[in-house]
Amino acid sequence: MLTYVYNAFLRTYFRLPVVYDADSGFRMINKNVRDVLVHTSLLFNDLVASEMIVRLIFQGFSYCETEIGYRARKGVSRGLPPKKILGVIYRTLRIVPILKRQLQASTIEASQRTQ
Repeated sequence: MLTYVYNAFLRTYFRLPVVYDADSGFRMINKNVRDVLVHTSLLFNDLVASEMIVRLIFQGFSYCETEIGYRARKGVSRGLPPKKILGVIYRTLRIVPILKRQLQASTIEASQRTQ
C-alpha cells in the first residue's frame, strides 16, 4: 500500500507519466545514463532510486518499467523496518520540494541555452 501511494505521489507531484515502482531494487541502466548519474549530487538518503528516476526523466532520458510479479517472502522481510518508515516519509516530504525546484531551475536553464 505504501509503495502504491508513494508512486502515485511521485507521478502527481512531478507530473510523471509512467512511474509505478520508482524505488524498485532492480535496474537496468544504459552506460550513458550511468555516466550522468555518477556526476549527479543526490538529495535523498533513503529512497535514492526514486530520485535517480525522477532526475533522469526530467533530463529527457527514456524510462520504462516491466511488471514484476511479487510474492510474499518466507521469513523476515528485508525491507524498511516499520520503526523507520515515519522518519523516511518525513525526510522525503521535506526534500521533495527542494528537488522539484532544482529540476525546474535546470529545465529553465536548459531551455534558455537552446534559444
